[in-house]
Amino acid sequence: MRILSQSLPAAAIAALTIGVAPTVFAAAPPDVTVMEFFHAPTGHYFMTGSADDQRALTSAPANLSFLATGRSFAAWSENNKNRPANAVAVQRFFNPATSSHVFTSSASDIALLRSLPIASNPKGFSDEGVAFFALTPTAGRCDAGARPIFRAFNNRADGNHRYSNELALQAATVMTGFADEAVAFCSTGVSSDASVEKRAGTPRPTGEDVTISGAVSGFISVSSFNIGSQTVDASQARFEGGTAAVLANGVAASAEGVLVSGVLKATEVKLSFAGSTTPALVDEIHGFITALGSTGTLFVNGTAVDISHASIVRGTVAQLVVGAEVEVHGGFVNGVFVATIVQLDDTPQSSVSASAMGNAEIDGTISAFASVASFRVGNQQVDASNAVFEDGTAAGLANGQRVEVRGNVVAGVLVATRVEFKRARVDAGTTSPGSSTSNPGSSSAFEATGTVSNFVSIASFTVAGVSVDASAATFKDGSAADLRNGASVEIKGTLTGGVVRATSVEIRSSTSTPPTGSAGTPFEATGNVTDFASVASFRVGGVLIDASAATFVDGTANDLRNGVLIEVNGSLVNGVVRATRIEIKSGSSTGTPSDGTEFEASGTVSAYVSVSSFVLGTTSIDASTASFERGTTADLRNGVAVEVRGTWRGGKVIANRVRFER
Repeated sequence: MRILSQSLPAAAIAALTIGVAPTVFAAAPPDVTVMEFFHAPTGHYFMTGSADDQRALTSAPANLSFLATGRSFAAWSENNKNRPANAVAVQRFFNPATSSHVFTSSASDIALLRSLPIASNPKGFSDEGVAFFALTPTAGRCDAGARPIFRAFNNRADGNHRYSNELALQAATVMTGFADEAVAFCSTGVSSDASVEKRAGTPRPTGEDVTISGAVSGFISVSSFNIGSQTVDASQARFEGGTAAVLANGVAASAEGVLVSGVLKATEVKLSFAGSTTPALVDEIHGFITALGSTGTLFVNGTAVDISHASIVRGTVAQLVVGAEVEVHGGFVNGVFVATIVQLDDTPQSSVSASAMGNAEIDGTISAFASVASFRVGNQQVDASNAVFEDGTAAGLANGQRVEVRGNVVAGVLVATRVEFKRARVDAGTTSPGSSTSNPGSSSAFEATGTVSNFVSIASFTVAGVSVDASAATFKDGSAADLRNGASVEIKGTLTGGVVRATSVEIRSSTSTPPTGSAGTPFEATGNVTDFASVASFRVGGVLIDASAATFVDGTANDLRNGVLIEVNGSLVNGVVRATRIEIKSGSSTGTPSDGTEFEASGTVSAYVSVSSFVLGTTSIDASTASFERGTTADLRNGVAVEVRGTWRGGKVIANRVRFER
């Protein structure tokens, strides 16, 4: 049996006064923020919900070498008598022999540790009492609205565990040699700060999801089945087009998630829908009903939608009239969008014409690509010539690329304001060009874009969490010599036995040399300051910056220091960027964020008073000026799961976006 352990070196323990969280007589909301710290000399992780511990560690002298990782989650204190009835105590023990703390809610673990006191065993444990209260998973799955906290073991004699508040972070941690130990407990709110995490130097999520589509085979349970040759664990996934009970051998499905130790840990599973025998590449349309067709058919943003098999949410069929705002889930079958769910977001007071402009959102695969101003997603014509691009650029638009598009429909065309790239894709059981047959059980077509890691040789490296062998590949915009850790590449090939045999490798960027260009080449980048010597000499992303003549936004030259997140605009001259504009994105301090610090977190709403006053985790939110996605202000209430983005102002977050998670 492995014991859950977190570390705080003995020398540091002596320097700290372990405090007890103050009594908070809140109702149901959590009153503790559990923060994670990293001890670089030992490579150990430690977490604490004690405000005294957190203050001591964030202000500790440099020789204690503690760094906040920017990761935290919400919990309840022992003194909070109004905590949920199903919240359990997480006990804290200390082992001097390994300089490690142990956190566990397991009754058997607690009994074992208490049977090994330091007084009778030099390698024993000291019971330090209850650390905090957390929710427990049922059969490895957290209840609706709760977020899983994953556990990983470092596989070393100085046993240490890390608790990750995000599946992608768990995957990144496992890639460093930790063993995946699934879900430890659950929280109603998690948070992260990318700039703080980068300074700590701890593993960070790659942001590269993998999607695999095909027929389910080898089904044992929701946590163990195959799609093509890929093993899938969907125990933590959100299901569309059906429930987990529908999963069985032969069912067409699409699973999206991250790879952990060769297993696709799915965050979303989309099942086949009525009338389709093909994999469920489920799409989503968000917009206005522009026309009504024959029985069971209507048009959303000009796209034909079959609702004859759909569930109607937040309304009735009678309310599906021209001008009603809806969100439709389903997929395209023979040119018609077959809906599984139709959700009414609003009903009109009066009808509108089919040519009216309306907000729209669609998630799907690009086809009929002619230019950035003319392509299709599903059956919807799109013009993205004036769009903002996320996780990619306009140059990445191509047939087969999966994207999420938002904008307004004008005369049947979706004029995009934002295009988000869905990064990696695996299509199980599909054939490569020129093939006449496929064998889903042995190989799968694979395509992904990401950064190289774990590079050993051209025949052994990792992209998007997948092992790649490019020894027989054709190279574009570079050669095999450009492959190295950190290089950005696009890989195409086949996935066989957990390894991608690459047939094509496109070098997107290499890390071998600094950027070059003729005098005046435009330059723009966002990143953290490193190697700071003066305002005229520092680096961002390894590029030397001279900001002595720059205009500063949201700060001054005095704010420049190592770790500060900035956006740089200027021109590249002889390998040095002469900055003309510097925008200060965030400071480098730890502890309470300073005004202007960017914020992003997911969790469930609590302590709801109004749209301008509610709590996420332990953070106060004002969303009175925010834009809302997949819902409206009327949907905000206690227990609703949301993702919030915004900035800190006056001790609370002023949200600029609230996205409902369904």
